[in-house]
Amino acid sequence: MITLKEGDKAPAFTGKDANGKKIALKDFKGKKLVLYFYPQDMTPTCTVQACNLRDNFGLLKKKGIEVVGVSPDDSAKHKRFEERNKLPFPLIADTDHVILEKYGVWDQKQLFGHKYMGVLRTTFVIDEKGVILKIFTKPKSKMHAEEILVALQVKGYQKAFLFARYKQPPNPSSRLVFLYKTIIMKKYFALVTGIFMLVSATAQDNTTKKKEGKPVRVFNSGKTINARTPEVTGKGKMDFNVSHNFGDLAGSNGGIKRFFGLDNAADIRIGFHIGVGKHTDLVIARDKGASLVQQIYEIGIKQQLMQQMENDPSRPMSIAVYFNNAISAVKKSNFPDQDNSFENLGDRTSNVLQLILAKRFGNISVQLNPTYLTRGHAISYDQKNLFALGGAIKLPLVANRLNLVVDYFKVFRNQASKDSFSVNNNLKFFNPLGIGFEVLTSGHIFRLNFTNATEILENRFIPRTITSWGKGQFRWGFTISRTFTLWR
Repeated sequence: MITLKEGDKAPAFTGKDANGKKIALKDFKGKKLVLYFYPQDMTPTCTVQACNLRDNFGLLKKKGIEVVGVSPDDSAKHKRFEERNKLPFPLIADTDHVILEKYGVWDQKQLFGHKYMGVLRTTFVIDEKGVILKIFTKPKSKMHAEEILVALQVKGYQKAFLFARYKQPPNPSSRLVFLYKTIIMKKYFALVTGIFMLVSATAQDNTTKKKEGKPVRVFNSGKTINARTPEVTGKGKMDFNVSHNFGDLAGSNGGIKRFFGLDNAADIRIGFHIGVGKHTDLVIARDKGASLVQQIYEIGIKQQLMQQMENDPSRPMSIAVYFNNAISAVKKSNFPDQDNSFENLGDRTSNVLQLILAKRFGNISVQLNPTYLTRGHAISYDQKNLFALGGAIKLPLVANRLNLVVDYFKVFRNQASKDSFSVNNNLKFFNPLGIGFEVLTSGHIFRLNFTNATEILENRFIPRTITSWGKGQFRWGFTISRTFTLWR
């Protein structure tokens, strides 16, 4: 926990850089020092922060400001990090956490319910006499040098910082960051525009083509276990849908001591799927959430672009697209680099765009779900954007009464992110697998679900499935739905 305040004397320290050279606070007497603490070399946010300081190092030096980085990595890893990014300033290898603890930045953190010790990303600006001038507990990694210069009231930099985000940086690496940010800012417009174009094209196609054959219902409801299906409710109807996930059946968090998961309601979702058009559903739902990101409100739209028809080669399958916007209303964390360390409304938002391709072969139904997820906020070594390829199959067990449904999502996460979670949190990600038994009645569809995904919403289970079937870390739950007629 950081107890130091601006105006306090900076704790003395001595450490060794990547070359084994000793570095001490007293070496910087008569100069200002930017002492920045970061979690890990090679991770995305730490790399962006280091490169930003590198790109502005000449100006910082010109103003009499030195830079030193500190992390728990060893000197060999520091050396690789320095060489890869051509860093002109030293990095101290504080493997024993001595300096980290002196400055209060080695503290307990929490992720997905797991508590662990880690580095609080923090920067201390120390003056010529060793007094702390400024503490940044939430440094802006992409513009850290700029915010330091503004805080120190370096002439001309207040205005530069205010307008820097709208100008393309001259440095090639920073230019890529700028381009990435620009693309993400435009994603909402592009996604929504694309959906409306698809809707318009489909509507036009439906007015010009003559219907042939009988429509085929590939699946019985709008979801399998975790995957959306191409089925829609129908104009003027509403599907009231309740999903409930209990705790782990077995493993360290299950078994008889927790009554096989019944003592814990892991996640609950209540949804209203309203047929605003013959092929269009409006989805409004509230999801409890099972980790630090909770109280999630979802609004989405599902557009059926094509429905499989019997004896019609021009419509051999069902195709739909689903887009949602989910916003978390949970209280933000006061600790940096947490899943709920929100700064603004955009940080609380996530979006899913999913294409659904489904076909029934006799009594067997199969589908694919290419899915793209983007989040407004992610912890420093996580990915904001993820692609996953889902799939599902339905097999009849008792005709028109009982079906077996199975779905699976392969999440494409980069190796750097996997390694960072393994090192920092001792966590491993798993692909969500769901198995369910679907019971059909005259008025309801009831499904008994078993899945290793703790959370129900795609916005959460795609990036946050850390439990494994192999370790008994799967849970059971249920989904029940009933369709009502709102208007004719």
